[in-house]
Amino acid sequence: ARTVWTSSAETAKKEFWLNRCRIDLLILSALLGICGQFVMILLNMPANLYVQLVLEQTVDDAIPMALSIGEVVFGIFAVVIIPAVLEEFWMRGIIFSAYNKSNTLAAIFFTSLMFALLHLRINEALGFLFMGIVASVVLIKSNSIYAAMIYHAFSNLTALLLGGFILPY
Repeated sequence: ARTVWTSSAETAKKEFWLNRCRIDLLILSALLGICGQFVMILLNMPANLYVQLVLEQTVDDAIPMALSIGEVVFGIFAVVIIPAVLEEFWMRGIIFSAYNKSNTLAAIFFTSLMFALLHLRINEALGFLFMGIVASVVLIKSNSIYAAMIYHAFSNLTALLLGGFILPY
């Protein structure tokens, strides 16, 4: 019975990219997440300007800036940790793994597109598409979903802490 359990655990670990990750790759993933948030802002800028100037509508931040310690603590769980773990496990752990068996480029494109559509913010679709592509590349290069989760978490943390100071449009 122990052999069957070990075999199943090893299969799940491989299938969902639940591999240990070197600390240097986790640190690099965190830095990519921080820098990636600024790239997302730049990619979203034309659509946000269009919404504001042509459609004459206000553009709300996807992640509102935390204004108190309580909001920061709540935001770390609600906006940083939970979405990074759940969305990456779903997108990269399950969906990417399924498509990657036949075509890695299709897996990157499809999961990135799904990730962008999941957020339901058409004016920020390019930014989310970029984030999905980078998360997929981080997954492939590190061979660990944990690195993709760290990338995602630090991107969201940057948006949470700096969102109100950066004018994305």
